[in-house]
Amino acid sequence: MTIQNIKSIFDSSCKTEGLPFGADKLVGYPQSFAHLIYNLISDLDIKCMLEWGPGFSTLVELKASKDLLLYSYEEKEKWTTDYRKEFEDKFPELATRLNFVLETDMDKYVKTTFSDEFFDMILVDGVERQRCLDRAYDLLKPGGILLLHDAHQGKASMTKDMIFIGTHKVNGTGEWTNVWVKREGKN
Repeated sequence: MTIQNIKSIFDSSCKTEGLPFGADKLVGYPQSFAHLIYNLISDLDIKCMLEWGPGFSTLVELKASKDLLLYSYEEKEKWTTDYRKEFEDKFPELATRLNFVLETDMDKYVKTTFSDEFFDMILVDGVERQRCLDRAYDLLKPGGILLLHDAHQGKASMTKDMIFIGTHKVNGTGEWTNVWVKREGKN
């Protein structure tokens, strides 16, 4: 995976309308963001991913590759329980590759239980965004992709030495996602 490949997927995904895998009937979901996630995972053959904050993107991520193993951290018990059940009921074939982690202790939520350089891609879309961004740097493999969804909220910024790919603006919403790549050979 090269920076040019990632930039090309980023640029083409920002212009795409309609959701991948025929799910474009979902009203109100940022379709170009779904394409960005879907295309990064499928085109770059992402195998192991962490997301802080599950949501509709969780479904998009798992649909993008039958080989993706996804770890999803959430701090709210009801959300984790309800979402896990929904996945098991509606998408049993995907649920086997989805590992929901309920963590109400914010230090453990951010730290996770994983070793450094474990993930190919990380999406920050939950609580403790700044701390998650900082921790993501260590958890990403060199060349790994980091996305900060809802970056327009201004509650977090990248403080590590990473390659900035761009800001993906969600069509007509005023929302955006920032994308970085961890430099090769840096830790």
